[in-house]
Amino acid sequence: MSDGQDHYIEVLDQAWRTPRYALLAHVADAKVVRQLQMLGEGGHGIWRGNQVSKYPKLWGSPPMIGTMDYRAFPGGYGHGSGTEARWIQEHMDQEKKENNGRISFPPAFGEPPAIQTDDLRPLPFGYGMGSGTIAAWLEQKALELYGETVEEYNAEVSGNGNGPQRK
Repeated sequence: MSDGQDHYIEVLDQAWRTPRYALLAHVADAKVVRQLQMLGEGGHGIWRGNQVSKYPKLWGSPPMIGTMDYRAFPGGYGHGSGTEARWIQEHMDQEKKENNGRISFPPAFGEPPAIQTDDLRPLPFGYGMGSGTIAAWLEQKALELYGETVEEYNAEVSGNGNGPQRK
């Protein structure tokens, strides 16, 4: 079965944001589409077709030029330059201030679980407080989609990495 469309994905080099390669696929099924989407998201790619933005739309585009370092991003968004990490943190802090402590989750994570435990605990990746169900969901999605672990992020914010320091 085919969706009848050609799908292009351009994966950008993280440090210089230049095209590394492009992939053309005549999609055979939804599984292939999702694999291409994850490849694009994991490599800061541009998915043309059924596009899913890596960041909330209201944030706009991330900085095009960044420092040539590599670190875990806030929010479970993966890895990249300190410049982009600071940009993410600034937008998360702004959302928290403007939305009564609520911060958008990465769009690629999809909808959070509808049924949640009735507990309150710290959420990973700088999201504040929430249920254990949401904490586990965030941890799973960050690892699955962007290859980022809670331990990596915690090392960055505790000063054991070179990441942005939390206020």
